[in-house]
Amino acid sequence: MAKDKVLVDSSYLFALFEEEDEGHKKALNFSDFFRGDFIVPYVVLTEVAFLFKRRGGVPSLASFIDRFVEMNPTL
Repeated sequence: MAKDKVLVDSSYLFALFEEEDEGHKKALNFSDFFRGDFIVPYVVLTEVAFLFKRRGGVPSLASFIDRFVEMNPTL
């Protein structure tokens, strides 16, 4: 049986990792519920990295990258 797949956009990914974002709880709930694969295009990852750097500078960007890699150990 094939696994379900979801294409992730930047607003979802940012909300998932940014607790202060208004969509954080919904993104977290979906992430806990969905058991398939998340497909994150490079352009989305780049945009989210930019958003974190703009919001909190390099420390915020580094924190996002660390947490993203922790959730995706096969990267």
